[in-house]
Amino acid sequence: MMKMFEKELCERALIKIAQGDISALDVIYNHFGKLLYSIAYSMTGDKHLSEDILQETFLKIAEKALTYKKGTNEKAWIEEIWRNLDIDKVR
Repeated sequence: MMKMFEKELCERALIKIAQGDISALDVIYNHFGKLLYSIAYSMTGDKHLSEDILQETFLKIAEKALTYKKGTNEKAWIEEIWRNLDIDKVR
């Protein structure tokens, strides 16, 4: 389970991304990158496809950050973006 400090850090990062600070994606990547890549790889078995899914996930996070509402479960919000991309790629 994510510690409260980490949760707040990720939420602040999403708010910064929504305000145009793309460098805040580093915070999100540091917290979720390995997990999302590992899950993508376990589903696809393809290193390059998993890397593509991860990259597209972070592009979508930057694109959709304005839709994030403070207080929302940021992990669930990010996982939903990732899951939609992963499903599309696996098809």
